Amino acid sequence: MFQPLSNKKVLLTVGPTREYLDSVRYLSNASSGRMGLALARALSALGAGVEIVSGPGVAVPRRFRSVRVRSARDMFSRVRERFGRADVFISAAAVSDFRPARRISGKMSRSGGRSARVELRPNPDILDWAGGRKGRRVVVGFALEGRGGLRRASWKMARKRCDLLILNGPETMESERIRPTILRPGARPRALGLMTKERCARAICREIMRLVQK
Repeated sequence: MFQPLSNKKVLLTVGPTREYLDSVRYLSNASSGRMGLALARALSALGAGVEIVSGPGVAVPRRFRSVRVRSARDMFSRVRERFGRADVFISAAAVSDFRPARRISGKMSRSGGRSARVELRPNPDILDWAGGRKGRRVVVGFALEGRGGLRRASWKMARKRCDLLILNGPETMESERIRPTILRPGARPRALGLMTKERCARAICREIMRLVQK
């Protein structure tokens, strides 16, 4: 059977990251990793070699090469180690934009019910880093946006030099369905309507196949 991506290597990030405040509490999000895993299965069915950098709480099937990380900085480090071997990089993970400036050792006390303040620092922007070093690689990003999201997603695609960007809304998290809009430089955005993440993954793979064949 013909497999159109049989000679391509894909590096894929999936799931959330965790940014620890102390030894037990952390900042994170509700990403389940479902979209990323659906992409891994669809890409593998087309013959691609898929390597996954996974955030916590994602059950990656053993048939995929994978490495598990916790924080955004951990994920960034693993992506940098593997980026040079990839033909396609897909940033499907919901990476935390910020981390606490200071991590407390042990469990932070309530201190008699007084308010606590947490200073946040920006995390590395993995997609921006990849877009700036892509060379001949195909770089695919995701944008989780609410109202006015199309304008922000278009800006993100251009700023981070993505070849393909998938816009979706906050309701996507922890859901089996997604309402994606596919953006490509120089093309009109294409809204696909409500669909399963498996069907969305196949649509994204069709776009990737067109890009790698250019």
